[in-house]
Amino acid sequence: MIQIVVNDQGVADVLRRAHQAAADPEPILRAAGTTLLSITLGNFSVHGAAYRPKPWPPKRDGSPATLKKSGTLSSSFHLRVTPQEAVLSNPMPYAAIHQFGGKTPPHTIRPRLARALRFQVRDTTVFAARVEHPGSNIPARPFVPITEAGEFTAAASSLIVAAAERALRRQLGV
Repeated sequence: MIQIVVNDQGVADVLRRAHQAAADPEPILRAAGTTLLSITLGNFSVHGAAYRPKPWPPKRDGSPATLKKSGTLSSSFHLRVTPQEAVLSNPMPYAAIHQFGGKTPPHTIRPRLARALRFQVRDTTVFAARVEHPGSNIPARPFVPITEAGEFTAAASSLIVAAAERALRRQLGV
């Protein structure tokens, strides 16, 4: 599971004002968390590129990356809100490698249903009971709009702070 802690000054200021006004922070955190979730889900399309901390490398064929092979990663986010925090999480084991990048460990590839793996090498068919994979470098394709310094991107921060401020104003009747 991937969990990232972000302490954004803009959101912290809104929460401080809520505390001073004796307002309930949970609706404010829910508004901020829901906006973060919406931005994060939007980052799985080419339209969300403005909220990403850095551009994603294109696919091998040169088309824009969307990280949507099956849609499982983008549909697995969970938002949990309490009076103390809003937590956006994703239980998929490969969420962190996409967010931060890294190297996959060496591993063995074995056939699932057949007795051997089949490869076509030029005009020759090759069968193998297993293939040793040396691991590979996976570039970071961050979908949560936070920078390497642990802050929201400027575009995301402005939307999240605006949502939190609207929730605070609703609560105060302003």
